[in-house]
Amino acid sequence: MILYQALSSYQILECILHRRFFYPEEKAVLLLGTYIKERMPDYGRIRELGFFDEIFLFRYGGYQGGEEQIVKDVEEELSKTLPYQLSEFERILVAGIHTYLQVYLIRKQIPFEMFEDGSGALSRPEVLAEIHQKSAPGRSRILEKYGLYDHSQPLITRKYADFAAQREGFQDEKAVDFSIKEYLGRLESGEKEKLRSLFHVPSLGTLSRSVLLLTQQFANLGQLSFDEQVLIYQNLFDYFLEEEQVLIKPHPDDILYYHRLFSKAAVLREPFPSELLPLAFERLPQTVATISSTGVNQIRGDFQEALCFNALYEKSFHANHRYALGVAVMEGLQVTKIAQAGCNEVQLRNFAKRCKGEMEILDVGEDPKDDAKLEGSVLFWDDWSQKEAPFWMADQGKVRGILFLNSNRRFQMYDLKDGIGRAKERFFDLIPVKVAKRKAASDWISLCADYRDTEEEDILYFYSREERMRKMAAEFEYQKTLPRTGSEISIERMGDDEIRIRMLEGILEATEQRLLEYIRKEEER
Repeated sequence: MILYQALSSYQILECILHRRFFYPEEKAVLLLGTYIKERMPDYGRIRELGFFDEIFLFRYGGYQGGEEQIVKDVEEELSKTLPYQLSEFERILVAGIHTYLQVYLIRKQIPFEMFEDGSGALSRPEVLAEIHQKSAPGRSRILEKYGLYDHSQPLITRKYADFAAQREGFQDEKAVDFSIKEYLGRLESGEKEKLRSLFHVPSLGTLSRSVLLLTQQFANLGQLSFDEQVLIYQNLFDYFLEEEQVLIKPHPDDILYYHRLFSKAAVLREPFPSELLPLAFERLPQTVATISSTGVNQIRGDFQEALCFNALYEKSFHANHRYALGVAVMEGLQVTKIAQAGCNEVQLRNFAKRCKGEMEILDVGEDPKDDAKLEGSVLFWDDWSQKEAPFWMADQGKVRGILFLNSNRRFQMYDLKDGIGRAKERFFDLIPVKVAKRKAASDWISLCADYRDTEEEDILYFYSREERMRKMAAEFEYQKTLPRTGSEISIERMGDDEIRIRMLEGILEATEQRLLEYIRKEEER
């Protein structure tokens, strides 16, 4: 007899496929959370369709007190829920190992096998760990103690994961390749129809929509506030999906009102796992888009194009206007190659793809001195890393210039290691480029629900030894309206007096920030 645990619709799909291909003849029991009654009211059909022999509902949440009390309460709850002793099961397979039930198994020295939480998640344990540290710090500490985030717990005997979606070079001797897409493809047509019926996968035929957007439940998981989740998708539409016909597939647990935010987009109402999308279409849309959903990993190859970001974008999207305006400056300067260091490279590449002409993005390696491909480029320098600004690259002609985006206002271009005098000299040799983000006129605002963006004026700093580029950067102007966000972004030309004021304000803040950073580093030694 085999026991499976699943917490989400994706994990139910994992367990169904695993049971079908690994233990089709064994009696199989499925343990679900009590909340499945709200999320999937007809969950009983899992048994009726023959996917599992029995289903039981276990209360995974609501435990209080210290670890000892929690383990005691879990044991009591399990005895009420499951009419079997755990010793009666030949194997226990767990999808969603970050629960107190797994702590109980470990305390009782009961081995179990696990499924990764999403495609590629086995090699990225920090993603879920960071989410839980914010949303449930008490539980997070206990789970981390038992090696349930980094999967180092010795009682985990096998780890089922999609090898193709893992980080490059990832290895784990306990890992077993398990691709949802591959096993779905092995099913007979009748079995696929059963899955379609169970998960209410619609028949969409061939739609005219050109982009399929997979959303995520950022607010539910505490990754973003509700307003930030609205804003990140408003940004996505304004900057990257402006002229596209979009079909939105919300995450099964995502409650955002996309039909109100994006009235011209179509919204799929059925909350089925995205891995089943190929069953819904006769022909898929051309492009799949997502912020950082793992659901795209299994189906990316079925689309002609993919617009994907990464986990860092959940923070760096607030700097979208800096990246967009920086790329606009490069187009104005007729630059066709951008080197990058310290940027969110994925974010920058996606902006470059929106350019009217070709814009190549190059990564600056550890030793750029002999890197011939950088020649003729402008270096975008952002402060998502700890590196110091390489003015020498522009001084020696390795790059034509450096644009400091300064997204986190760390002022890395103000380098004190050569002394304050030299740092000031360098700073006042920069060309300030004034960027602004303001609430747009009321006729634009009417297209979005509420204004959630922040108004700000700031400076991008440009360094170059080419006088023509310096002059063009200083005189460049640009404006763009973001209808869903309700903002207007612009590059505004400044007069001499404003330039002097801005540079003095900048050097004061730069001095403060760099001194504070120096003090922090000294305290950490």
